[in-house]
Amino acid sequence: MTPRLTRKRRAALLRAAAHPRGNIDPRTVSKADEIALETLGFADSIDDCGHVQGAPDPEGEHRGHPHLFRITTAGRNEIAADTATPCATPDKGRSAPAAAGGGPDTMTQPTTPDPLDVRREIDRLQRESDRLLIATAARSAFEDLVDQHDAMQRQGDNSPEADAVREEAAEYLSGRRPVPPPVRPGELITHARDRVAVLARLAEAGVEEAALGIAEAEAELAKELHKVRADCAFCAIAAGTAPASVVRDWGDVLAIRPRGGVAEGHLLVIPRRHVEDAGTDPKLSGRVMECAAEFMAEHVNANIITSKGDAATQTVYHLHMHLLPRTADDELPLPWTPQQEAARRTEGNR
Repeated sequence: MTPRLTRKRRAALLRAAAHPRGNIDPRTVSKADEIALETLGFADSIDDCGHVQGAPDPEGEHRGHPHLFRITTAGRNEIAADTATPCATPDKGRSAPAAAGGGPDTMTQPTTPDPLDVRREIDRLQRESDRLLIATAARSAFEDLVDQHDAMQRQGDNSPEADAVREEAAEYLSGRRPVPPPVRPGELITHARDRVAVLARLAEAGVEEAALGIAEAEAELAKELHKVRADCAFCAIAAGTAPASVVRDWGDVLAIRPRGGVAEGHLLVIPRRHVEDAGTDPKLSGRVMECAAEFMAEHVNANIITSKGDAATQTVYHLHMHLLPRTADDELPLPWTPQQEAARRTEGNR
């Protein structure tokens, strides 16, 4: 019996297609999934030269090469054909649209959605799911590459594998290959909510498995909402679950207008990922500073201020940098100005 390309297996292929080397993360598939994908010819154990494990190797050229579970050309063609067909038949994990030409019980009720409209919405949701899967996989592969590159640099690794990693990293550093932007939490939350709404319409239309689809979408929504720290206003803004006036968005960093800014042009520059302060993750702090510096270049006079801890006047424990344009007569005190003035008065009374 030929195995089916289930939603989970299809998602693994989508992620692999976005990976620079076509790798399939073993954490995302079971052994049964691996066997099924191999049986279908969509994945196999392949080395960097394209040699399939077990295939003839009379010269021994591929002996000792690491063979990783990767998507095959047939797998890439399957994904390309599937995503190019807007009305592909949904799989078990994907709720099926109501069949066109249904009986009078489903087609004559005024509250029953038009099957063609439902099909279009399902196709739209599937395309968005594919986009998010591919974007997430591409970003994850890039971050894995950066971590691998940094580890090899620290260890002074000069092996052929390390050279290959350096060459791949150089593609991004040189700009020849664009850096994949991170998928924003708000996008995942919006998509999950959208799925719940569409599947609810399917359930009303009497489509089988719609209830299961709703439960899955609600669980996905709950998981994404759980990632947003309930006690952090900036996390909620970064996730798109709280309103904010966004001035610039770099993907991983935001510039927003604070409520009740202390000066004209006052901005807050915050990372999407939650870190408490500038000392928690120096690399991320440097990235936030890099973004804030873009605004500094636009002003003749300005301050960049960030704080760590209560004694340093930090009130929101999510790294943020204040950018304050300044003028000679703004009379705006910095956090330490009152202490300086008190010290000068004390000095003058001696």
